[in-house]
Amino acid sequence: MSKSAGALVVLSLFAVALSPVRPAAADQAPGDSGVSPRVEKILAADDTAHLDEDGFLYYVDPAPEPPAGLTGPQRSPGFATSEAGLAIPVLNSRSSSTHTIFLDFDGIALSAGSDWTVGPGDTIAAGNYTGFTLDGSADFSQAEVDFIEKTWRIVAEKYAPFDVNVTTVDPGQAALTRTASNDTEYGVQVVVTNDPSPVTQICGNSCAGIAFGGLFDGWLDGNLYNTAAYTVAWVFSSKTFGSAQMTAHTAAHEIGHTLGLGHDGGTANPNYYAGHANWIPIMGLTNQKAVAQFSKGEYAGATNQQDDLAEIALNGDTHTAGSLLLADDYGSGNSPTAIDALPPDAQNNYVIDGVISGASDDDLFSVTRTCTAPLVATATGIGSGQSLDIELDILSADGSTVLASDDEPSGQNTSQPGDIGYLPTGLDASATYSPTTSGTTYRVRVEGTGAGADPSVGYSDYGSIGQYHLTVSACPVVVGTIPGAPGTATAAPNARTTTGTVSWTVPASNGGSPITGYTVTGLPGGTKTLGTALSHPATGLVPGETYTVSIYARNANGLSATAATTTLGVDTWVPSVKPSLSVSTSKLNATLRWADVSAADNPGRAVLTGWTLSTNNLGATPVTLHPAASATSLVLNGLTAGKTYTFLLRPSYLAEDQAGLPSRSLTFTMPRKPSAPRIGTAASGAKRGVKNAVARWTATSNGGSPITGYRVIASKIVKGKVVRTATSRVLPASARSFVWRLPGGSYKFRVVAYNAIGASPASGYSRLVVSR
Repeated sequence: MSKSAGALVVLSLFAVALSPVRPAAADQAPGDSGVSPRVEKILAADDTAHLDEDGFLYYVDPAPEPPAGLTGPQRSPGFATSEAGLAIPVLNSRSSSTHTIFLDFDGIALSAGSDWTVGPGDTIAAGNYTGFTLDGSADFSQAEVDFIEKTWRIVAEKYAPFDVNVTTVDPGQAALTRTASNDTEYGVQVVVTNDPSPVTQICGNSCAGIAFGGLFDGWLDGNLYNTAAYTVAWVFSSKTFGSAQMTAHTAAHEIGHTLGLGHDGGTANPNYYAGHANWIPIMGLTNQKAVAQFSKGEYAGATNQQDDLAEIALNGDTHTAGSLLLADDYGSGNSPTAIDALPPDAQNNYVIDGVISGASDDDLFSVTRTCTAPLVATATGIGSGQSLDIELDILSADGSTVLASDDEPSGQNTSQPGDIGYLPTGLDASATYSPTTSGTTYRVRVEGTGAGADPSVGYSDYGSIGQYHLTVSACPVVVGTIPGAPGTATAAPNARTTTGTVSWTVPASNGGSPITGYTVTGLPGGTKTLGTALSHPATGLVPGETYTVSIYARNANGLSATAATTTLGVDTWVPSVKPSLSVSTSKLNATLRWADVSAADNPGRAVLTGWTLSTNNLGATPVTLHPAASATSLVLNGLTAGKTYTFLLRPSYLAEDQAGLPSRSLTFTMPRKPSAPRIGTAASGAKRGVKNAVARWTATSNGGSPITGYRVIASKIVKGKVVRTATSRVLPASARSFVWRLPGGSYKFRVVAYNAIGASPASGYSRLVVSR
């Protein structure tokens, strides 16, 4: 189809919204006899609002800055453009409605009767203007058809709670124009165009969209007016960077103006709030953020507390509160809708498509189970451009208890295939309750939710509106009956481990329905729900215990009434790790100490019953002792100094498998007296000093027991004979010399070493020295 004729709906990022200040009678154009208090307030608060010479209020909204890395309109990378000449898809959100939002993608023949052609301010000349394009071609490609469908889907979700038909089909001018109070057919035509001419004429190529304000249903400031000249709004898609999501949000913004909505500003910009986290108000600065919702100014620094949803709902036939709002589609409170009255789909799910219209709307469904299978409920929105953040709950029959719930954190993915707009995440929900009880009724509740408790950094549930697709799992279709018990069951332990294997054969009867698995009971770790394999490894077995194992077969109708049974056990076994054995000595006494292995080194759970301690060194014949299991030491007195002893320690265990019983041997030598020190070079005292002489020595063997000290023996020599002997005090074990103050004369020294066993022989004599 050509892009120069036809129509589809798209949203814009920014808008120039024109509102007649004071239209005249129902069949007349607006006059200029004054400015209403409402308009005066808008002019005072919004510096983008102006009055032209004919008394029209209009907003001049600048086009957005290009996102990082982009310099102008972009072709969406996810769309192929090889096909051409396709028709605009026929799309209707509510074909029964008489209130139309016509998304026009194939251009417009602007008549001279449109108020856009009237001066003296900036105007758009009457004439033909081309429509939307991604590639500059006059024909629609598959990429452009996909773009149109996505744009329509996003706009339709924003206005789903209201009695409007968002459509790509031209309904004709009569269906858009309201001529009198009994005229119930009216609406707006949103022209989505890449034609450079109209945007250049109206705003010097600096805006993204324009729309008249508050004339969707013809009511303005308490009067009803003929809307023939004001039914066209514009979205300049050359300013939305090839993004269907940003185009749709821009269109929603422009449509909002026609329904009476003003701008949502903030601290940084009083007219266009740029949003926070993943959220923006539709009537603020339309950008790449993922979640665009209607607002009532709950965020920090909001400049407009207008109740967007209430204002939109005024645009019904009677222009009264809620007159455009649709009736609730499904039950709530104590009147849930019975979803199981519907036939399941091919995937055996009950399926509902619904709409959440506001914070007070929750859709409640009941389902009565005829099985114990899990109850699984999943609710999804439209995806890209989605406004509805879904909370999903599975409740008890009376709705008093939440059995399962899901409200994922809201976020955004900055990489959306084919669109520079960010993709919302965490808005869909899924909940599972298992097991269910046959004959019990459960409730499933769908409602909108917010993101966080503080709307100044997240958002409340106010603007969480839109369409959802709900699936609730039905009970499996019963074919046949339960199976018979599995065939012969056997069990095989793995020796010296805590594992084994249980095996079985298929049942003689599957009950007319394929076997889907088996359930095994009686093993450590509780009941095992298995697939169709015919064996199962058992782990965590306790040695010495016997397990009675039951195997049940399972098909779509349940478990077999009886089971195949077998027993499984692993023998206890002795440890492979040796016990510990050590010795300490004191003089001629020795103490043997031993200990059993740790529990970690005794996986076979062998029980210690006693010890056997043997040696052949205590006398003429071997000696064997049998300490009790609780004994941990043995004292041996009166052993022979310097003698070597060998002991063998063997534990006794109560265990079924005694192979490889460990033992520990220990060999030690009892200490003896030390060897005589080796005498060193003695020295005479210094002349004219204090009379003394110096003895020196070096250590030899300590006999197996540490040296505790030394004594020096001084022998006075006269004419080659010993005439007197003196012995020193005990010197430290570290001493290797001793300066001894002796009476004058000649001396020879000897040294004796000591340990815990006794004294060594004296060393040989030193050379003759003089104490002087």
